[in-house]
Amino acid sequence: MTDSRHASHVLSLQQRATNIRRHALLMGQIQGQGYIGQALGAADLLAVSYFHAMNYRPDQPEWEERDRFYLSIGHYAIALYAALLEAGVIPEEERENLWD
Repeated sequence: MTDSRHASHVLSLQQRATNIRRHALLMGQIQGQGYIGQALGAADLLAVSYFHAMNYRPDQPEWEERDRFYLSIGHYAIALYAALLEAGVIPEEERENLWD
């Protein structure tokens, strides 16, 4: 990867992580609860996973060759939901209903 392409890719991942943090903060505000600290800390990992490493198609959730992301730490669920919102897997209008 060339330096300029690498720099723009990193910036994109940084922006994705920032967007994941924003989604998490908004969900915490809407619900009045949540493990926000964990979500803010996991945003970089999720940005790299969903926007660099994983293969998936938001419009084809049953695509056989999609990668799966397993999260075993329940306190990080808000971070995963935020990443799924950013990735377009969950529509933004569903943000308020994620804990219902």
